[in-house]
Amino acid sequence: MHSSELVTLARSWIGTPYHNMAAVKGKGVDCIGLIRGLWIEIHGTVPEVPHYTPRWSARNKGEETLLEAARQYLTEVSADTRGPGVVLAFRVHPKGIAQHCGIMTTMTEMVHSHSGRGVYEVALGDRWESKAVAAFRFPGVED
Repeated sequence: MHSSELVTLARSWIGTPYHNMAAVKGKGVDCIGLIRGLWIEIHGTVPEVPHYTPRWSARNKGEETLLEAARQYLTEVSADTRGPGVVLAFRVHPKGIAQHCGIMTTMTEMVHSHSGRGVYEVALGDRWESKAVAAFRFPGVED
């Protein structure tokens, strides 16, 4: 699969409402569910993730659960890597753990699922760029 096809798949989730721990296009999805849903569309299998709640990051006591799960399924690339199809992980709070992710659609935009908004495309800008801590690619997806 080419990264442009992955971007098309990611954009097809736009408008899906936010729902914690869900990964069903058109019905409900959170940020991790978006990546899981794309994995299912690409690979046909369901990746296992640990159970998490809306406040899971406050209970993880510094454990990088999101990054560890991403490393199980995705290929980590340089944190400076940017481009269509790259999955970015973010620290929402400077001293917190990584707890959000999105998939780049262009060099400056990403699709992600956000509480209260659902899935939408947004400019990375200073708000997100400064919070990116890791980058990943889906196995089998080429530039």
